Amino acid sequence: MPYTPYHFGPSGLAALAFRRWIDVPVFVLANVAIDCEVILDWIFQPGWPVHQAAHFHTLIFGALFGAVYGAAMYGIRPLRLLCEWSMSWSGLPYRAIMTRMILSGILGVWAHIAVDCIHHEDVQLLWPFRLDNPVWKWMVGARLEHLHDLRNWVVTTCIACWCGMAIYYGWLVDVFSVRKQRIEAIRKARRNTVENVLANN
Repeated sequence: MPYTPYHFGPSGLAALAFRRWIDVPVFVLANVAIDCEVILDWIFQPGWPVHQAAHFHTLIFGALFGAVYGAAMYGIRPLRLLCEWSMSWSGLPYRAIMTRMILSGILGVWAHIAVDCIHHEDVQLLWPFRLDNPVWKWMVGARLEHLHDLRNWVVTTCIACWCGMAIYYGWLVDVFSVRKQRIEAIRKARRNTVENVLANN
């Protein structure tokens, strides 16, 4: 993608939709972490291609990167606390689990690669077995005049996912807020009942 923020739309929507199985902050932030490869390219081998400096934008090395990233997010306490704080601030329930964070790191990186392999020709998805981008070739074909339309479609889809994520997040916060109020009301009623029983005795 031309700008990493576009990735937050699809990744955020997917993370919220599958939040029972996916660690939301790890999955979403993996879409930023993986682009460190682009920064490495700018520093060590400026020019094109920009997605081959460390081969992180591949299924195999991307999975390794995602696993290490997820483990680091759990193992480094300040990072884990940052995840917990961000979810608490967002108003959604959260519990850090190492296996889920590692899996979310892998899936988050793959989600980023899935978007990039449509938008960028130089992503070597199946490296080292193939040095080309079969997804890009299949979608663009021999006629490059469709490339501009394809990239516009990807950007539009990402923006639509941003909108969908905002609406879905608002609904989730409302649901959990109502649920929290009900739980507090039930606890208060139980306390009052216990106090009344003790007072009568």
